Amino acid sequence: MQYILTQAEYDALRAEQMVNLTASKDELQKLCTTAAKHIPVSLPWAPRRAPVPWGCILDPATQPVYCDECPAQAICPHDGKEWSQ
Repeated sequence: MQYILTQAEYDALRAEQMVNLTASKDELQKLCTTAAKHIPVSLPWAPRRAPVPWGCILDPATQPVYCDECPAQAICPHDGKEWSQ
């Protein structure tokens, strides 16, 4: 079944979708930042260093330079990730 929407109805649906998407993205970013600040990681290029949390580039308290070793890098929604390579 198909529905024909007016432009106003379509705009209202899109606006609601964007609000939900933004809320989900913000919540995911908070979870990724928390994971980066608390999950200890081992560094392959520093095998003698004890595992410690990497931190997040968005958190001024930890402020690592790169996202390379972040445990949440695969799912992090941040658009401005920094890589060392």
